[in-house]
Amino acid sequence: MKRGGINDHDAAYCAAAWASGEKQRSLALTLGYNTAGIVSLAIAKFLDKYSGLPRRMGFPELTGDERKTLVPAALEQFKAQLPKG
Repeated sequence: MKRGGINDHDAAYCAAAWASGEKQRSLALTLGYNTAGIVSLAIAKFLDKYSGLPRRMGFPELTGDERKTLVPAALEQFKAQLPKG
């Protein structure tokens, strides 16, 4: 089993894939983890950091489908902060 956290680049990939319908368990296995929990946490942290909404770890009041609507804007924010060149 892989140890450690998921960086923002991998979290962006996970968020995009999850919003497109891939299961978090499948994403975890792809990244070398045994459980989906680390992917769920990485996606929540990614959305908290890049969605532009006030930080509310995991947006607990939103459903999964509602959280998925935050992914495109979060990806744009993430891409905007990447180094140019």
